Amino acid sequence: RKYIFTTEEKESVQGKARSIVDDRHASLDSAQTSISTTTNLRRKRSKKFTVEEKKAIWDGVIRFGVGKWKNIKDYFTEELKDRTQVQIKDCYRTMSRKMQPGESICQ
Repeated sequence: RKYIFTTEEKESVQGKARSIVDDRHASLDSAQTSISTTTNLRRKRSKKFTVEEKKAIWDGVIRFGVGKWKNIKDYFTEELKDRTQVQIKDCYRTMSRKMQPGESICQ
């Protein structure tokens, strides 16, 4: 059994469908706008490591071993209070790559 729509009924259904589609597009546009504004925010630049911080990291690696970044951060609380474990790891990796035989650790 088929239902036959009148012209007025067809226009009414089509208008509602357009309204739903427009609402969805509007909500997608606002979602994209909020995403783009958050991605435009810049992250903070990290400060360079001080000689004291580098020495604490080096001493921590000697004491606890490579990869024990939480232990190093906990042991040298005062020196590394503003640093994350990832920053400590990255600093150690950079220091170890730059070191030449017989070179001082804090140059």
